[in-house]
Amino acid sequence: TGAKLLLNQIIVPFGKRSTLTLSDGTKLWINSGSRAIYPIEFKVNKREIYVEGEVYIDVAKDENRPFIVKTDKMDIKVLGTSFNVSSYPEDQKVTVVIVKGNIKIKPENQKEVQVLPNQALVYSKQTKVVNLNKVDIYNFISWKDGWIRCDSEEFESVMNKLSRYYNKKFVLVDQSIKSLRVSGKLELKEKFEEVMKVISLTVPIKFNIENEIINVSKTNMN
Repeated sequence: TGAKLLLNQIIVPFGKRSTLTLSDGTKLWINSGSRAIYPIEFKVNKREIYVEGEVYIDVAKDENRPFIVKTDKMDIKVLGTSFNVSSYPEDQKVTVVIVKGNIKIKPENQKEVQVLPNQALVYSKQTKVVNLNKVDIYNFISWKDGWIRCDSEEFESVMNKLSRYYNKKFVLVDQSIKSLRVSGKLELKEKFEEVMKVISLTVPIKFNIENEIINVSKTNMN
C-alpha cells in the first residue's frame, strides 16, 4: 500500500545492558556498546532488524514470516530460535552461536551456511574465511546473565568484554599480555576491581587504576 515502515533505534552505551521485546514477541538482550534498529510493527511477509555489537535473540516462531538479522558483514535468517550474535565494528571477527533451532547465515559475498545448535560460526573480517565449530554455548551467552565464563580465552578477548561491560579503558604495558590465557567464571555483578583481582590470581598480571584507566603489566608467579 506504500505505507512507510516506522523504525526505532535503541543504543546501549558502554557500561550498560538492556532488554527489549519486539512487536512479534521476539526478545532481545542487548550488550554494552551495542545498538539495534527495528520497526515498530513488522511487515506482513517478513521480520527484519539491524544489529551492531552483541545481542542475544530469542525469536518468536512464525512459519509465515522469516526473521532476518542484518549486520554489516552478514545476514542471519531464522523462523524461531535462540542465538547470540557478536559483531562489534572494532573486533576482527563476527561470531554467531546457536542455542536452539537452526539458522541460515549468508556472510558478505559468500554462499549461505546452515548452523545447528551448539555450533558457532566465526567469520574473519580480514581473511573472509568462515569456520564452523562445535562449542560450549554458555561460554558465549553467559554475559546476559551477568557473568563471563572463560575456557582458556585470550586475555585480549576478556579485556575487550570487560572494557565494554564496565566502560573502562585498558593500557597494556607489555603487548604479550594479550595472548595470556584466562580460565574460570567472572561474576560481572561484582565491582570491577574485584573481577580484576580474580583474574590476577590465575594470570601473571598486576594492575593499577588511574583516572578510570587500567594499566596492566606482567608479574612473576612462583
